[in-house]
Amino acid sequence: MLGVYKELVRLHKEEALDFSRVVTFNLDEYLGLAADHLESFHYFMRENFFAHVNIRPGNTHIPDGKVSGNYEKYCADYEKSIRKSGESIFKSWASGAMATWVSTNRPRAWPRELA
Repeated sequence: MLGVYKELVRLHKEEALDFSRVVTFNLDEYLGLAADHLESFHYFMRENFFAHVNIRPGNTHIPDGKVSGNYEKYCADYEKSIRKSGESIFKSWASGAMATWVSTNRPRAWPRELA
C-alpha cells in the first residue's frame, strides 16, 4: 500500500486532489499498541498518508489497540460506525446527485423549428 499512498500524496500535492471530505476506516490494529507507538497502524497511516494530505483528523478511524474487555462488542460497535458512516455518505451523495440530475435533465421546450 505504500506505493498507493505515495501516489495519492503526489496527486494531492501536484494535482490538487482533495481529501477534505474523505472518511477512512482502517480494519486492523495491533492489540496492545497505543496510537503513538512506532509500530502501530495509527502511526503508520499518519506518517505515510494522513499527515501529507488535507484529510480531516476526525474523518480517520482506526481501531483502538489499547482496547480491553469485550472485544466482540468493540468490533461490533466499530462495524456499526462504518455502516452508519456509509449510510450518511450515501444519503449525502444521493441528494447531491439527484439535485444535479434534476437541474441538468429537466424538460426543456422544443426548439421552434421542431415544434
